[in-house]
Amino acid sequence: MDQVARRLGLYSKLEEVGSESPNDILIKTVGELQRLLNTGEAEILELFQAAATEVYPWKAQQQSISYHEAFAVATGNEVIDRILGGGFPFGSITEVVGESSSGKTQLCLQLCLSVQSPDISCQGAAVYLHSEGQFPTVRLDQLAQFYGHKYDMDPDALKRAIHTMYIRDREMQYRALCYQLPVLLARHKNIRVVVIDSISAPYRGDNTNKAEGRFDRVSEICEIGSRLKQLAHKYHVAVIVINQVSDTVVSATPGNNKNKNTNGNNGPPEALMANWMDFNLEGFNKSPLSLFWTSLTKKPVLGKSWETSITTRVRLARSIMTDVMRTRRALFVEFSPLVPRSGCEIVIDEGGVRGKIP
Repeated sequence: MDQVARRLGLYSKLEEVGSESPNDILIKTVGELQRLLNTGEAEILELFQAAATEVYPWKAQQQSISYHEAFAVATGNEVIDRILGGGFPFGSITEVVGESSSGKTQLCLQLCLSVQSPDISCQGAAVYLHSEGQFPTVRLDQLAQFYGHKYDMDPDALKRAIHTMYIRDREMQYRALCYQLPVLLARHKNIRVVVIDSISAPYRGDNTNKAEGRFDRVSEICEIGSRLKQLAHKYHVAVIVINQVSDTVVSATPGNNKNKNTNGNNGPPEALMANWMDFNLEGFNKSPLSLFWTSLTKKPVLGKSWETSITTRVRLARSIMTDVMRTRRALFVEFSPLVPRSGCEIVIDEGGVRGKIP
């Protein structure tokens, strides 16, 4: 920072006002420093950047993390892993959202097997908590056979390394996530993936109308999110949480053109698709977002109170199912601190979910 301050001619002024250290700079606003140092906004912003770099050397930290331990659990598919920046990150919560039949459960089962690959440094076991009916045993058998052949491992051994638990209701989910899961992670140090399928299912049909009941629900969701973040960080595990979606309603306001369809009567409303117009699906000169707009315009349930707990959101989308057209699917990184918003078309086969090669 000192070099930047000298180059900008601000070093002596910083000494005069008693703000020589990076922390002294960062606790002040741009306006305050402009007045104190009598300089322009561009110079202050450059000074801020230098101070922040000195306080937290981001590149050095990332190199240290990458060197000492794995950063993410890979899906086993190079296209999807590249889109995700290596896979699903350890130490945080990744939310996988999408409507039914988009591939959410398939992707999570795949992760529980790919984390057992003998070729990776983070090889370990998995936990799968499910509340969407019966556990998909048949599909897991198929995937275990595929990955057993791929890794030259016993398929039954792959399945035994996945701890499963059925979540019946809200009370059971709270006990499992807040009390039983911490004990399991403490006892089994080799667990690297925790899947919750799905976080919202126990709340389905919960029609609490009283304000006190709604507050208790929000408080419960926030506590679960906070505890999961702590567990992810403490035990260096990738927590993957499946969430359901619901329709988004845009109220019709007279004279508001943003509510009009962009593709005729059957196209997506501009107000709902505006957040997706910066996406470019790999393998296409022009992103075919119109194929997936019914999926993309649905909103994850549980609301903002839950959203503050997650670090990354991956959305799986599918085209409208018809008898005359094959269903197409896509994966979108909706937000992440590690990679830009991007996506790719995906297919589901005997090996799970894979990205189509451009």
